[in-house]
Amino acid sequence: IAQQVLLRSNDLGNTGDVVSLLSGTQLEATHATIIGNGEGRGVTVGASGTTSMAQVTNSVVANVADSGVTSGSGGAAGVLIYTHSIVPIAPLAYLGGSANMGVGAVVGVPIFVDSAAGDYRLKAPQPSIDSGDVADTTTLDLAGKPRIVNGRSDLGAYEYQRLAPVAAVT
Repeated sequence: IAQQVLLRSNDLGNTGDVVSLLSGTQLEATHATIIGNGEGRGVTVGASGTTSMAQVTNSVVANVADSGVTSGSGGAAGVLIYTHSIVPIAPLAYLGGSANMGVGAVVGVPIFVDSAAGDYRLKAPQPSIDSGDVADTTTLDLAGKPRIVNGRSDLGAYEYQRLAPVAAVT
């Protein structure tokens, strides 16, 4: 189980994949920000003989060539499910794999405060804000800030923190 994580620019086995699951592994990722190097995949799930599964919820995937790829062989399946998440392209399934865009999952490109400087906090306005699972009870984000600020959580590791309006003094 991975909660409130930032996974950035991995280069697993020269594939450019950020997260890669092998046969018989399971992953539950909630409020993850998954940032690729522009070439690989966000999440790869492979299975040979034993099923593997990744469930990614309330998360953001960006700067990847593919949001995810699954495959399976020997009677096993690689399963990838995105729910309440934003991905740049729908995941692909090969050779007996299963890739699903579940409830609340959308294809789009998140906007960050300053990704070039490594600041992956969400920048308003965008659909990643206030679009998390309504059943989410997470209290703090990766930075230790309140998770639910406007009645519903945001996608990714960081919650957008609204600033109170400042009154001008005359």
